[in-house]
Amino acid sequence: PPFLPSLSWFPQASRCHGRGQPDSRGVLLTDTEPRHSAGIGLETARELARKGWHVTLGCRDLERGEQAAASIRESVGEQARLEVLRVDLSDLDSVWEFADQMRWGRGRLHLLVNNAGIMLAPFGISKQGVEQTFATNYVGPFVLTQLLLPALRRASSREAPARVVMVGSVAHKFPLSERLVMNLPVINNATLYESMPERWRWYGHSKKALNSFVGAVTLLPSLF
Repeated sequence: PPFLPSLSWFPQASRCHGRGQPDSRGVLLTDTEPRHSAGIGLETARELARKGWHVTLGCRDLERGEQAAASIRESVGEQARLEVLRVDLSDLDSVWEFADQMRWGRGRLHLLVNNAGIMLAPFGISKQGVEQTFATNYVGPFVLTQLLLPALRRASSREAPARVVMVGSVAHKFPLSERLVMNLPVINNATLYESMPERWRWYGHSKKALNSFVGAVTLLPSLF
């Protein structure tokens, strides 16, 4: 797949932890499906496992996650270090629980890949009262990234800097307006999701919001 060369720069896991140091870990948030062999999440996890990384797959469906892990072991070998944990990015209770699991007793965290998302979903409201596309694609990754940033910073070094990867979409170029809409009554207006073109625009809006978050963290890291 064309995105795989972008992983070629990422080091072997052995370069990210010294002798006698806790294991380094990468976290990949995805709804991987083994049948889709070219899926971004599945192939990213496969390549990281091939490089010796201890990969945690964060998935809404544990059964599908275990199937993805089995697919990776089949191609990489049984030495692949994989773990599957449940996380639902649309539910902030689940996000907090997942972050707590990652922050305690699982070694140093060097990489967070926010890949999971939904697209063109019918209108729905999350447990915390936010439209489900915006909740899954923006609010969940926003909160989880902030919860894990301290752990990433502790693991980071000049030789092996920790990284957060946000998987974007060309759809960010055609949101419903030029400006971000952070007005919850507007985001939660069910009548604005009735047609497919409208859902495309709201999906693009969620990706544009994610891009803005990345820009803020990059330009103003002291605020996060």
